[in-house]
Amino acid sequence: MKFNSDNVILDMTAENQEEVLKKISFVAEDLGFTNNSTKLTQDFLEREREFSTGFGNGIAIPHAKSDDVKEATVIFARLINPVDWNSMDGAPVKDIISIMVPAHASKEHLDTLLKLESTKIKLKSCRC
Repeated sequence: MKFNSDNVILDMTAENQEEVLKKISFVAEDLGFTNNSTKLTQDFLEREREFSTGFGNGIAIPHAKSDDVKEATVIFARLINPVDWNSMDGAPVKDIISIMVPAHASKEHLDTLLKLESTKIKLKSCRC
C-alpha cells in the first residue's frame, strides 16, 4: 500500500460528507489510484448507506472496494470545519482516514481496517 505526504490533505473545506468524499476521490484520481473519481465517490457513498463510518471523537474511516481502484491506498484529510457524518456518537467529523482498495483485494482491505482500529485503540488510551 502506497502512502506518503501527497496522501495528506490538511485544511480541507467542505459543506458535507458527500463533498468530502468527492474531494478525496479527486485527489485519488490525481495521484493515479483511480481513473474514475465519480465512481469512487459513489462506492464510498454506497458503503456509507450500509453503515456510517463515523466512529466518534471526530474521526471517520470511509472505505471502498472498487473495480475502479488500481492500487490500494489511504488518504488522510483534516477539515477546517467539522461536518455531520451520522457518527456513532452523534458528533461531527474533522479527521477522515479514507481507505480504497481494488475490488479483488479483500485481505488487504481487512488488514488495513484492523491496523487502523488497533492504532485508534492505542491513541484512545494514550495520555498524550
